[in-house]
Amino acid sequence: MSKFRKVHRFLAIIAGFWLLVVASTGLMLGWKKTVGNPLQAPNEKGITDDIAAWMPLGDLKLIADSTVLSHKANAKTSSFKIDIRSKFTIVKFIYSKDFKEVQVDGASGKVLAVNHRNGDLIEKIHEGEIFDMAFGSGSFFKHFFVSLGGLALLTLGISGLWLWFEPVIRNRKQ
Repeated sequence: MSKFRKVHRFLAIIAGFWLLVVASTGLMLGWKKTVGNPLQAPNEKGITDDIAAWMPLGDLKLIADSTVLSHKANAKTSSFKIDIRSKFTIVKFIYSKDFKEVQVDGASGKVLAVNHRNGDLIEKIHEGEIFDMAFGSGSFFKHFFVSLGGLALLTLGISGLWLWFEPVIRNRKQ
């Protein structure tokens, strides 16, 4: 019985820290669009929603890349995602390595905003991908931490039920 309690206590401490990180980052991600600027920058507004009047996407990407490089000389200019927002008449170029976004007016090519994407950083911490980015390990750490956390919670649940039911079963037998 004492061995179960020791294992249960040890796993609870580790899983508690892991759950604290996952819960707090999950809470922040859940409120990301409501809170606004600290986690997600607002969308700017371009001049026309007529996509036919927009500049070619390749030209807009060159503008965004040069903007990122002018802000940080050693920035990675391979965009993770290109987000076309016809409602706001902008194109967002999102750079995952530097957690930056550049909002460019689709028609004029004018850079409307350069923002830090705190929400993306929090998402990488939430998923455990931050370790993969730091160590360049593909998705090893993400899968490792998710599997380890899941197994720890499963073991905690089973050992917790056993620690709770075992005295009840023992008392009924007597």
